[in-house]
Amino acid sequence: MKIRKSIVYQRCEDIAAIMVSQGYSNVALRDLEYLLKRYVGADPRTVRAYKSHLVEFNFLKRTNGGFEILKEWIPVQKHLEAVAENSK
Repeated sequence: MKIRKSIVYQRCEDIAAIMVSQGYSNVALRDLEYLLKRYVGADPRTVRAYKSHLVEFNFLKRTNGGFEILKEWIPVQKHLEAVAENSK
């Protein structure tokens, strides 16, 4: 039996890949909220939930100035290309 990643986890991967492809290593709270509103949903509860999920799934780490993108998760080039293709 193959276990799939949840939709929430997949969206977190996509958001993190977008941030990396745009050159972020640290992301300000305002920028993260903008990306979440643009790619996931603008409802404040959704934005709050995805900020929490990104930290919980170890894509981001909270810092004083916002969030740091954790390098351990960074996907292979194939995933980055897929995200770039889907965002066109």
